[in-house]
Amino acid sequence: MRETADVAIAVSGKAPNVVFEFWDCKFEEPAAPIYSIVVGTGGGTTCSVRRTGESIPSVWKYGEGGDEYEVERCDPLVPGEYGITVYGGERGRAEFDVTQDGTVTITKGQTCDSMPAERKQEPNGE
Repeated sequence: MRETADVAIAVSGKAPNVVFEFWDCKFEEPAAPIYSIVVGTGGGTTCSVRRTGESIPSVWKYGEGGDEYEVERCDPLVPGEYGITVYGGERGRAEFDVTQDGTVTITKGQTCDSMPAERKQEPNGE
């Protein structure tokens, strides 16, 4: 399902090396500031990251902390369905699946026309 958004979310890589990218659709540039990221399943939160300085970067590797942000919790991504929510100047949300071989695919989410084509991933679900 394609929805327009203030912040679009793209994903690349395979678990455990999954990278998310956040794009500000209104200003047509990488999203900033990002205050927190929450990843979860129907059973609760699997990863929570919050800023401690200026912002979480607009390109974030799952489970990674940095000088401007800290990981409060990040469990390994195992096969299943997840949701990711990004909070900041704007908000974004997407759902994604992790397969047995670690492939990560957006199944429902937000995208925008201004996101560069090489980063854009149309949802595969529904």
